[in-house]
Amino acid sequence: MNDSINEPRIVHAPARILAGLHIRQTTRTDQTVKLWQQFGPRIPLFHNRIGGELFSVQIIDRGVSFSDFDLDTPFGKWAAVQVQDEKVPSDIDILHVPAGMYAVFMYLGLPQGIHAFLTEIFTQWMPAYGYQFDFRPQFEIMPPNYSPTNPDAQEEVWIPITTLT
Repeated sequence: MNDSINEPRIVHAPARILAGLHIRQTTRTDQTVKLWQQFGPRIPLFHNRIGGELFSVQIIDRGVSFSDFDLDTPFGKWAAVQVQDEKVPSDIDILHVPAGMYAVFMYLGLPQGIHAFLTEIFTQWMPAYGYQFDFRPQFEIMPPNYSPTNPDAQEEVWIPITTLT
């Protein structure tokens, strides 16, 4: 493994309620910027928000093999915030993230580099350390002042895992 992968924290995360907008996309047809442009102005409307963090969520279809995951593999993408309950505007969707074990990595850099970072985690780190992807939401937590144009931007990458059986 190269030096881009840091030692993760392994945590058992509680269930979360996220509220946001979502689309279906591939890495090649990435519409993340557009999704955040649509969602960003709505964030101040959440009076039941927990914390100031932003959540970028990926919903990977059950059964996808990460050795075959490529630029054209479809997945769900969310721009979201954490909320206390489901009392949100009618045009906002709710995502229930179940409790479970996560490997939490720190990613430093521009969003364009995260695909390679994730690929290394899925194809090298997980098998080397006896874990496999658990098909729950995978997400990044970004601070309130996150800037996707800052090459020194940091985000936490939360990968749902389970031990190999």
